[in-house]
Amino acid sequence: MQKRVATNLIDNSLKLKFRTTLDLLVDAGYTAKNAMANAKDIITSQGVVQALADMGFTESLAKATIANIMVNGKEENKLRASENILKVVGAYAPEKHINVNMSYAKLVEQLNNEAKE
Repeated sequence: MQKRVATNLIDNSLKLKFRTTLDLLVDAGYTAKNAMANAKDIITSQGVVQALADMGFTESLAKATIANIMVNGKEENKLRASENILKVVGAYAPEKHINVNMSYAKLVEQLNNEAKE
């Protein structure tokens, strides 16, 4: 089933209209209940990762492809490739959240503390 999941992932990435992960897993033979409860674990399992690698889809190849697009691709694809590279290298700032269930004074104090960081 893991090889089938890998094949479904590849096929889905080549289509203009994407199928849901649930659909891909059920098509590969998983029950809907198991697929919903364990989708992330199934997709990232060693078996699926190895099946993708056996088909030539590795992290290093993906990075090389993105680099090639950045150099030789169309302008709109270069932007998306650049965004992917920035995500990979961790250039995006982490999201910040503020608890708004506090007094105004406490909120101002927290914002001042964050501004100093």
